Amino acid sequence: MNTSRITNLSEHELRRIHAETGVDVYALLDLLERTPAERLRIAMANARNMARLRAVTRPYDADEMIASGAFDALAILGVLHRREIHFVVIGGIAGYLLGSELLSANLDICFAADPENARQLARTLNDVHARLVGFPHDVPEIVDEHVLRRGDVFTFQTEYGVLRCLSNPAGTEGYDDLRDHAECMEIDGLKTYVAGLADLIRMKEASSREKDRLVLVTLRAMQKLRE
Repeated sequence: MNTSRITNLSEHELRRIHAETGVDVYALLDLLERTPAERLRIAMANARNMARLRAVTRPYDADEMIASGAFDALAILGVLHRREIHFVVIGGIAGYLLGSELLSANLDICFAADPENARQLARTLNDVHARLVGFPHDVPEIVDEHVLRRGDVFTFQTEYGVLRCLSNPAGTEGYDDLRDHAECMEIDGLKTYVAGLADLIRMKEASSREKDRLVLVTLRAMQKLRE
Protein backbone atom coordinates (compact mmCIF):
# COMPACT_ATOMS: atom_id res chain seq x y z
CA MET A 1 0.00 0.00 0.00
CA ASN A 2 1.21 3.48 -0.82
CA THR A 3 0.66 5.33 2.46
CA SER A 4 2.31 8.60 1.48
CA ARG A 5 -1.00 10.15 0.36
CA ILE A 6 -2.72 9.68 3.70
CA THR A 7 0.01 9.83 6.33
CA ASN A 8 3.43 11.40 6.71
CA LEU A 9 4.65 8.54 8.89
CA SER A 10 7.40 6.23 7.72
CA GLU A 11 7.07 2.46 7.62
CA HIS A 12 9.21 2.29 10.76
CA GLU A 13 6.88 4.71 12.57
CA LEU A 14 3.81 2.76 11.47
CA ARG A 15 5.29 -0.43 12.86
CA ARG A 16 6.13 1.35 16.10
CA ILE A 17 2.52 2.56 16.54
CA HIS A 18 1.28 -0.95 15.81
CA ALA A 19 3.66 -2.42 18.41
CA GLU A 20 2.78 0.18 21.06
CA THR A 21 -1.00 0.07 20.65
CA GLY A 22 -1.77 -3.34 19.21
CA VAL A 23 -3.96 -1.56 16.64
CA ASP A 24 -3.82 -2.75 13.03
CA VAL A 25 -2.73 0.59 11.56
CA TYR A 26 -2.74 -0.83 8.04
CA ALA A 27 -6.46 -1.63 8.33
CA LEU A 28 -7.02 1.98 9.43
CA LEU A 29 -4.99 3.26 6.50
CA ASP A 30 -7.07 1.11 4.16
CA LEU A 31 -10.24 2.76 5.48
CA LEU A 32 -8.69 6.21 5.14
CA GLU A 33 -8.17 5.47 1.44
CA ARG A 34 -11.94 5.18 1.02
CA THR A 35 -14.62 7.83 0.79
CA PRO A 36 -16.82 8.58 3.84
CA ALA A 37 -19.79 6.92 2.09
CA GLU A 38 -17.73 3.78 1.45
CA ARG A 39 -16.62 3.70 5.09
CA LEU A 40 -20.22 4.06 6.24
CA ARG A 41 -21.38 1.21 4.02
CA ILE A 42 -18.62 -1.00 5.43
CA ALA A 43 -19.73 -0.06 8.96
CA MET A 44 -23.34 -0.94 8.13
CA ALA A 45 -22.36 -4.29 6.60
CA ASN A 46 -20.26 -5.14 9.65
CA ALA A 47 -23.15 -4.18 11.95
CA ARG A 48 -25.52 -6.49 10.07
CA ASN A 49 -23.01 -9.34 10.28
CA MET A 50 -22.63 -8.71 14.00
CA ALA A 51 -26.42 -8.78 14.42
CA ARG A 52 -26.66 -12.12 12.61
CA LEU A 53 -23.97 -13.59 14.84
CA ARG A 54 -25.71 -12.35 17.98
CA ALA A 55 -29.01 -13.80 16.81
CA VAL A 56 -27.39 -17.23 16.58
CA THR A 57 -25.23 -17.13 19.72
CA ARG A 58 -27.51 -15.15 22.06
CA PRO A 59 -31.08 -15.38 20.71
CA TYR A 60 -32.65 -14.61 24.09
CA ASP A 61 -30.33 -11.87 25.28
CA ALA A 62 -32.68 -8.95 25.91
CA ASP A 63 -29.80 -6.48 26.15
CA GLU A 64 -28.87 -7.20 22.54
CA MET A 65 -32.36 -7.08 21.04
CA ILE A 66 -32.05 -3.41 20.09
CA ALA A 67 -29.04 -4.11 17.89
CA SER A 68 -30.55 -7.17 16.19
CA GLY A 69 -32.68 -5.37 13.63
CA ALA A 70 -31.84 -3.71 10.32
CA PHE A 71 -29.31 -0.91 10.40
CA ASP A 72 -29.31 1.66 7.62
CA ALA A 73 -27.45 4.75 8.80
CA LEU A 74 -27.64 6.27 5.31
CA ALA A 75 -31.44 6.17 5.42
CA ILE A 76 -31.51 7.79 8.87
CA LEU A 77 -29.12 10.51 7.75
CA GLY A 78 -31.27 11.11 4.68
CA VAL A 79 -34.37 11.69 6.81
CA LEU A 80 -32.47 14.01 9.17
CA HIS A 81 -31.25 16.07 6.24
CA ARG A 82 -34.70 16.27 4.63
CA ARG A 83 -36.03 17.78 7.84
CA GLU A 84 -32.97 20.10 7.92
CA ILE A 85 -32.02 18.96 11.42
CA HIS A 86 -28.94 20.60 12.93
CA PHE A 87 -26.82 17.73 14.21
CA VAL A 88 -23.30 16.33 14.46
CA VAL A 89 -22.59 12.61 14.08
CA ILE A 90 -20.78 11.24 17.13
CA GLY A 91 -20.06 7.80 18.59
CA GLY A 92 -18.89 4.72 16.77
CA ILE A 93 -20.18 5.75 13.34
CA ALA A 94 -18.31 9.05 13.63
CA GLY A 95 -15.19 7.04 14.39
CA TYR A 96 -15.76 4.88 11.34
CA LEU A 97 -16.27 7.93 9.13
CA LEU A 98 -12.94 9.26 10.39
CA GLY A 99 -11.19 5.96 9.67
CA SER A 100 -11.82 3.66 12.65
CA GLU A 101 -12.67 -0.01 12.19
CA LEU A 102 -14.50 -0.44 15.51
CA LEU A 103 -17.94 -1.99 15.18
CA SER A 104 -21.06 0.07 15.81
CA ALA A 105 -24.66 -1.04 15.32
CA ASN A 106 -26.36 2.30 15.93
CA LEU A 107 -26.16 5.92 14.82
CA ASP A 108 -25.42 8.50 17.50
CA ILE A 109 -26.02 12.21 16.95
CA CYS A 110 -25.69 15.34 19.04
CA PHE A 111 -28.56 17.66 18.14
CA ALA A 112 -29.06 21.37 18.66
CA ALA A 113 -31.57 21.70 21.50
CA ASP A 114 -33.17 24.99 20.45
CA PRO A 115 -36.99 24.85 20.23
CA GLU A 116 -37.29 24.76 16.43
CA ASN A 117 -34.63 22.10 15.92
CA ALA A 118 -36.09 19.95 18.70
CA ARG A 119 -39.52 20.33 17.09
CA GLN A 120 -38.20 19.23 13.71
CA LEU A 121 -36.30 16.33 15.28
CA ALA A 122 -39.50 15.13 16.97
CA ARG A 123 -41.21 15.15 13.55
CA THR A 124 -38.27 13.27 12.07
CA LEU A 125 -38.57 10.60 14.73
CA ASN A 126 -42.21 10.21 13.77
CA ASP A 127 -41.16 9.88 10.10
CA VAL A 128 -39.03 6.81 10.92
CA HIS A 129 -41.60 5.34 13.37
CA ALA A 130 -39.22 5.76 16.28
CA ARG A 131 -39.99 4.07 19.60
CA LEU A 132 -38.26 5.18 22.78
CA VAL A 133 -36.46 2.31 24.50
CA GLY A 134 -34.74 1.90 27.84
CA PHE A 135 -37.22 4.04 29.78
CA PRO A 136 -39.84 2.98 32.38
CA HIS A 137 -43.10 1.67 30.96
CA ASP A 138 -45.04 4.71 32.17
CA VAL A 139 -42.93 7.04 29.98
CA PRO A 140 -44.51 7.58 26.54
CA GLU A 141 -42.61 5.90 23.70
CA ILE A 142 -43.27 8.87 21.42
CA VAL A 143 -41.54 12.06 22.53
CA ASP A 144 -42.13 15.67 21.54
CA GLU A 145 -39.80 18.65 21.41
CA HIS A 146 -40.39 19.45 25.10
CA VAL A 147 -39.17 16.03 26.17
CA LEU A 148 -36.17 16.27 23.84
CA ARG A 149 -35.15 19.60 25.32
CA ARG A 150 -35.37 18.32 28.89
CA GLY A 151 -33.35 15.14 28.48
CA ASP A 152 -29.72 14.43 27.63
CA VAL A 153 -29.77 10.98 26.01
CA PHE A 154 -32.56 9.22 24.12
CA THR A 155 -32.35 5.84 22.40
CA PHE A 156 -34.88 5.02 19.69
CA GLN A 157 -35.63 1.90 17.70
CA THR A 158 -36.55 3.07 14.20
CA GLU A 159 -37.50 1.26 11.02
CA TYR A 160 -33.86 1.73 9.94
CA GLY A 161 -32.22 0.62 13.19
CA VAL A 162 -31.15 2.27 16.42
CA LEU A 163 -30.76 6.05 16.65
CA ARG A 164 -29.35 7.67 19.79
CA CYS A 165 -30.00 11.39 20.19
CA LEU A 166 -27.91 13.36 22.68
CA SER A 167 -28.19 17.04 23.50
CA ASN A 168 -25.15 17.28 25.76
CA PRO A 169 -22.66 14.40 25.36
CA ALA A 170 -20.24 13.77 28.23
CA GLY A 171 -17.10 15.86 28.00
CA THR A 172 -18.68 18.51 25.77
CA GLU A 173 -20.86 21.58 26.00
CA GLY A 174 -23.31 20.30 23.42
CA TYR A 175 -24.00 20.91 19.75
CA ASP A 176 -22.35 24.31 19.31
CA ASP A 177 -19.17 23.06 20.96
CA LEU A 178 -18.95 20.00 18.68
CA ARG A 179 -20.04 21.87 15.56
CA ASP A 180 -17.14 24.32 15.90
CA HIS A 181 -14.59 21.54 15.39
CA ALA A 182 -16.61 19.10 13.28
CA GLU A 183 -15.49 17.81 9.89
CA CYS A 184 -17.90 18.40 7.04
CA MET A 185 -18.10 15.26 4.90
CA GLU A 186 -20.04 14.61 1.72
CA ILE A 187 -21.92 11.33 2.11
CA ASP A 188 -23.92 10.38 -0.97
CA GLY A 189 -24.24 14.03 -1.87
CA LEU A 190 -25.28 15.14 1.62
CA LYS A 191 -22.97 17.43 3.57
CA THR A 192 -22.83 15.92 7.02
CA TYR A 193 -21.00 17.23 10.08
CA VAL A 194 -18.98 14.60 11.93
CA ALA A 195 -17.38 15.21 15.32
CA GLY A 196 -13.66 15.88 15.09
CA LEU A 197 -11.28 13.18 16.26
CA ALA A 198 -10.08 15.26 19.22
CA ASP A 199 -13.70 15.68 20.34
CA LEU A 200 -14.40 11.96 20.00
CA ILE A 201 -11.40 11.32 22.22
CA ARG A 202 -12.64 13.95 24.67
CA MET A 203 -16.05 12.26 24.88
CA LYS A 204 -14.55 8.81 25.42
CA GLU A 205 -12.19 10.15 28.08
CA ALA A 206 -15.21 11.55 29.95
CA SER A 207 -16.93 8.16 29.91
CA SER A 208 -16.55 5.67 32.74
CA ARG A 209 -17.35 2.64 30.56
CA GLU A 210 -14.63 0.04 30.14
CA LYS A 211 -15.38 -0.42 26.45
CA ASP A 212 -14.83 3.30 25.86
CA ARG A 213 -11.37 3.07 27.39
CA LEU A 214 -10.60 0.32 24.89
CA VAL A 215 -11.93 2.47 22.03
CA LEU A 216 -9.55 5.24 23.09
CA VAL A 217 -6.58 3.09 22.11
CA THR A 218 -7.78 2.98 18.50
CA LEU A 219 -8.80 6.64 18.41
CA ARG A 220 -5.38 7.73 19.64
CA ALA A 221 -3.69 5.53 17.05
CA MET A 222 -5.89 7.19 14.42
CA GLN A 223 -4.81 10.58 15.74
CA LYS A 224 -1.16 9.67 15.17
CA LEU A 225 -1.92 8.58 11.61
CA ARG A 226 -3.77 11.79 10.83
CA GLU A 227 -1.24 14.20 12.36
